Amino acid sequence: MRRALLLGALAAGAALPAHAQLTLEVRGGAAVGSYEATGAGRQSVPGPSFGATLGYAFTPRLEAFAGYSRDAFGCDAGLCAGVEPTFTRSGAEAGLRVQLPARLWVRGGIAAHRLSVASGAPGGDDDSGMSAGVRLGAGFGIPLGPRLSITPGIEYSRFTTDLDEGSPGVGVVAGGVGLRVRF
Repeated sequence: MRRALLLGALAAGAALPAHAQLTLEVRGGAAVGSYEATGAGRQSVPGPSFGATLGYAFTPRLEAFAGYSRDAFGCDAGLCAGVEPTFTRSGAEAGLRVQLPARLWVRGGIAAHRLSVASGAPGGDDDSGMSAGVRLGAGFGIPLGPRLSITPGIEYSRFTTDLDEGSPGVGVVAGGVGLRVRF
């Protein structure tokens, strides 16, 4: 069985064009955000941010990716005063990543977002349905070897929710560091 799996993996790798590579990136950091329905503007209470993407590089500079990410942020102003809820954005994303000169990268795509609210107050927790939005990012790569790099960067997500009347918007900015492996 192991021999069959090894031969299958080698055959699959041999079928890829010479420039094509699979990539895996895992990221972690912190996020701040804004949920328009709170009337508090940009929230200053950071929360954790993490995500993972799997990519396929068509050329050394162009890659398609798909993955999952989750960002949380708190709120202590506006309608949040005294309640201090935590907002969590999570969802799947897919798009393109472009490698620029000087080890810089940018990426953008669409995402299916969900917003969860946890306030600790009775009846204060809520979840939105999935909604489409955008997720954009930029950063740079620090090579640790021929296939491994550290990728500090910043990402921005924007979408609307169905939690409150008028489909208020949500914007999240997440900064962090990733570990990227090319296979």
